[in-house]
Amino acid sequence: MKQCIKCSVDLIVGDNWRASSKKHYVYKCNSCRNNKSTQWQNENPNLTSGYLSKQRNKEGVGVYQVILNNICLYVGEGQIYERKNKHLRDKNEYVSNVYAYCNKHNINRKLLSFNVLEYENDKTIRKQKEDWYITFLTPVINPKPPLGLYV
Repeated sequence: MKQCIKCSVDLIVGDNWRASSKKHYVYKCNSCRNNKSTQWQNENPNLTSGYLSKQRNKEGVGVYQVILNNICLYVGEGQIYERKNKHLRDKNEYVSNVYAYCNKHNINRKLLSFNVLEYENDKTIRKQKEDWYITFLTPVINPKPPLGLYV
Protein backbone atom coordinates (compact mmCIF):
# COMPACT_ATOMS: atom_id res chain seq x y z
CA MET A 1 0.00 0.00 0.00
CA LYS A 2 1.21 3.49 -0.90
CA GLN A 3 1.61 6.18 1.77
CA CYS A 4 1.54 9.98 1.71
CA ILE A 5 5.08 11.40 1.57
CA LYS A 6 4.10 14.22 3.94
CA CYS A 7 1.94 12.69 6.65
CA SER A 8 2.46 8.92 6.08
CA VAL A 9 -1.26 8.10 5.92
CA ASP A 10 -2.30 5.12 3.73
CA LEU A 11 -3.46 6.36 0.30
CA ILE A 12 -6.81 5.02 -0.91
CA VAL A 13 -8.10 6.13 -4.32
CA GLY A 14 -11.47 7.83 -3.99
CA ASP A 15 -11.12 8.27 -0.24
CA ASN A 16 -8.08 10.46 0.37
CA TRP A 17 -6.19 10.14 -2.91
CA ARG A 18 -7.16 11.23 -6.42
CA ALA A 19 -7.04 8.75 -9.29
CA SER A 20 -5.12 11.34 -11.34
CA SER A 21 -2.55 11.60 -8.55
CA LYS A 22 -2.05 7.86 -8.67
CA LYS A 23 -1.76 7.97 -12.46
CA HIS A 24 0.92 10.68 -12.29
CA TYR A 25 2.73 9.12 -9.32
CA VAL A 26 1.94 11.97 -6.91
CA TYR A 27 2.05 10.34 -3.49
CA LYS A 28 0.33 13.05 -1.42
CA CYS A 29 -3.07 12.76 0.20
CA ASN A 30 -5.79 15.27 -0.69
CA SER A 31 -5.41 17.23 2.56
CA CYS A 32 -1.63 17.66 2.10
CA ARG A 33 -2.13 18.76 -1.52
CA ASN A 34 -4.87 21.20 -0.47
CA ASN A 35 -2.71 22.63 2.32
CA LYS A 36 0.12 23.28 -0.15
CA SER A 37 -2.30 24.89 -2.60
CA THR A 38 -3.79 27.13 0.10
CA GLN A 39 -0.32 28.09 1.29
CA TRP A 40 0.71 29.04 -2.28
CA GLN A 41 -2.47 31.11 -2.78
CA ASN A 42 -1.77 32.99 0.47
CA GLU A 43 1.81 33.67 -0.60
CA ASN A 44 0.82 34.75 -4.15
CA PRO A 45 -2.50 36.61 -3.88
CA ASN A 46 -1.90 38.58 -7.09
CA LEU A 47 -1.73 35.37 -9.17
CA THR A 48 -5.02 33.84 -8.06
CA SER A 49 -8.13 33.88 -10.25
CA GLY A 50 -9.99 36.23 -7.90
CA TYR A 51 -7.33 38.90 -8.29
CA LEU A 52 -7.29 38.57 -12.06
CA SER A 53 -11.07 38.86 -12.37
CA LYS A 54 -10.99 41.96 -10.14
CA GLN A 55 -8.26 43.40 -12.38
CA ARG A 56 -10.34 42.76 -15.50
CA ASN A 57 -13.36 44.47 -13.97
CA LYS A 58 -11.22 47.36 -12.72
CA GLU A 59 -9.87 48.08 -16.21
CA GLY A 60 -13.38 48.04 -17.73
CA VAL A 61 -14.43 48.06 -21.37
CA GLY A 62 -13.88 50.63 -24.06
CA VAL A 63 -12.16 51.63 -27.28
CA TYR A 64 -8.37 51.36 -27.54
CA GLN A 65 -5.50 51.74 -29.96
CA VAL A 66 -2.15 50.00 -30.42
CA ILE A 67 0.65 52.41 -31.35
CA LEU A 68 4.16 52.00 -32.76
CA ASN A 69 6.35 55.15 -32.91
CA ASN A 70 3.30 57.48 -32.90
CA ILE A 71 1.72 55.53 -35.76
CA CYS A 72 -1.67 54.01 -35.02
CA LEU A 73 -1.47 50.34 -35.97
CA TYR A 74 -4.82 49.10 -34.72
CA VAL A 75 -8.07 50.36 -33.19
CA GLY A 76 -10.39 47.98 -31.39
CA GLU A 77 -13.00 47.65 -28.69
CA GLY A 78 -13.66 45.30 -25.81
CA GLN A 79 -12.43 44.29 -22.37
CA ILE A 80 -9.33 46.48 -21.92
CA TYR A 81 -7.31 44.11 -19.72
CA GLU A 82 -7.89 41.09 -21.96
CA ARG A 83 -7.25 42.98 -25.20
CA LYS A 84 -4.00 44.44 -23.89
CA ASN A 85 -2.78 40.93 -23.07
CA LYS A 86 -4.08 39.58 -26.36
CA HIS A 87 -2.25 42.13 -28.50
CA LEU A 88 0.91 42.72 -26.52
CA ARG A 89 1.65 39.50 -24.61
CA ASP A 90 0.02 36.37 -26.08
CA LYS A 91 2.21 33.99 -28.09
CA ASN A 92 -0.44 32.63 -30.44
CA GLU A 93 -0.42 34.34 -33.83
CA TYR A 94 -4.04 33.36 -34.50
CA VAL A 95 -5.24 35.23 -31.44
CA SER A 96 -4.50 38.75 -32.65
CA ASN A 97 -4.19 40.71 -35.89
CA VAL A 98 -1.50 42.81 -34.21
CA TYR A 99 0.55 39.71 -33.41
CA ALA A 100 0.32 38.44 -37.01
CA TYR A 101 1.24 41.89 -38.39
CA CYS A 102 4.27 42.16 -36.09
CA ASN A 103 5.47 38.70 -37.09
CA LYS A 104 5.01 39.43 -40.79
CA HIS A 105 6.98 42.71 -40.61
CA ASN A 106 9.54 41.61 -37.99
CA ILE A 107 8.41 44.16 -35.41
CA ASN A 108 9.32 43.61 -31.76
CA ARG A 109 6.06 43.78 -29.79
CA LYS A 110 7.90 45.28 -26.82
CA LEU A 111 8.04 48.52 -28.84
CA LEU A 112 4.23 48.69 -29.06
CA SER A 113 2.18 50.78 -26.68
CA PHE A 114 -1.48 50.39 -25.73
CA ASN A 115 -3.67 53.44 -25.27
CA VAL A 116 -7.28 53.57 -24.06
CA LEU A 117 -9.15 56.09 -26.20
CA GLU A 118 -12.45 55.99 -24.38
CA TYR A 119 -14.29 53.93 -21.77
CA GLU A 120 -17.81 52.87 -22.74
CA ASN A 121 -20.01 50.14 -21.23
CA ASP A 122 -22.77 50.07 -23.87
CA LYS A 123 -21.65 47.72 -26.66
CA THR A 124 -23.60 49.37 -29.51
CA ILE A 125 -22.24 52.81 -28.64
CA ARG A 126 -18.76 51.31 -28.19
CA LYS A 127 -18.94 49.78 -31.70
CA GLN A 128 -19.98 53.15 -33.14
CA LYS A 129 -17.10 54.89 -31.36
CA GLU A 130 -14.68 52.23 -32.63
CA ASP A 131 -15.99 52.94 -36.15
CA TRP A 132 -15.46 56.68 -35.64
CA TYR A 133 -11.89 56.26 -34.35
CA ILE A 134 -11.00 53.89 -37.21
CA THR A 135 -12.29 56.40 -39.74
CA PHE A 136 -10.37 59.35 -38.32
CA LEU A 137 -7.18 57.66 -37.06
CA THR A 138 -6.82 55.39 -40.14
CA PRO A 139 -4.90 52.57 -38.45
CA VAL A 140 -2.50 50.49 -40.54
CA ILE A 141 -3.93 47.05 -39.72
CA ASN A 142 -7.67 47.78 -39.86
CA PRO A 143 -8.17 50.93 -42.02
CA LYS A 144 -11.81 50.14 -42.88
CA PRO A 145 -14.46 50.62 -40.18
CA PRO A 146 -16.51 47.47 -39.54
CA LEU A 147 -19.88 49.26 -39.45
CA GLY A 148 -19.09 51.78 -42.18
CA LEU A 149 -21.04 54.59 -40.48
CA TYR A 150 -18.56 57.43 -41.11
CA VAL A 151 -17.39 56.66 -44.66
